[in-house]
Amino acid sequence: FVAWETVLTDPAYWWVAFNTLWFAAVTAAVGVVIGIGVTHALEKYNLPGERVLVAILSFPIALPGIVVAFMIVVLLGRQGLVTNLAALVTQQSSIDLASAYTVGGLFLGYIFSLIPRATMVLRGTYAELNTAAEEAARALGASPAQTFYHVTLPEIRPGVIAAYILTFRTALAIFGTVLILQSLDVATLQIDKELNVGFNSQVAGVVGVVYFIFVLGFTFTALRYVETEVVEI
Repeated sequence: FVAWETVLTDPAYWWVAFNTLWFAAVTAAVGVVIGIGVTHALEKYNLPGERVLVAILSFPIALPGIVVAFMIVVLLGRQGLVTNLAALVTQQSSIDLASAYTVGGLFLGYIFSLIPRATMVLRGTYAELNTAAEEAARALGASPAQTFYHVTLPEIRPGVIAAYILTFRTALAIFGTVLILQSLDVATLQIDKELNVGFNSQVAGVVGVVYFIFVLGFTFTALRYVETEVVEI
């Protein structure tokens, strides 16, 4: 009970919970929004090299979080390729421009891992679209933006929610990336600190249980809104 009391009453753990939730929520939302744009482009337009694009988009799923983190370091660290290029162009110090170990660097690491997962779910949703409704809307004079908002978006809403559930849970569980790019104290990193620094396995266990209960509750609550909204003509 001491471990439970520590986790539930210590402000430090509440701050960890806050960081975990807002960061996962924001990165998941951005990943889904980008995923919608990518999927729409892939499904509605004949893009050159589409198979290559799909392969590139799906590739991050196979990469461990630690590999993603080191990719961010190679690109945005003090000796990173992008950092040095920016320093050359702006005549600023690469030390000042380095962002791998900032919240921005961690954000990019998360987004890199979340976009393909969102796209994977949304492509399945787009395959079941009622294209006749879209064609009717266009024939009646609706613009592409109006057609998407009034016809396509309501139909893909279940897929959007499902994609958000997947990406949000993935964001909560990302470990390797946040372990290397330690710019934000979140739940997965806090568990690692408890085990490797303080050797407090009981507190780490309580954090893990709370973490599991929240993810389970979120999943079942969100699934209630995954209902197909068919647009008929």
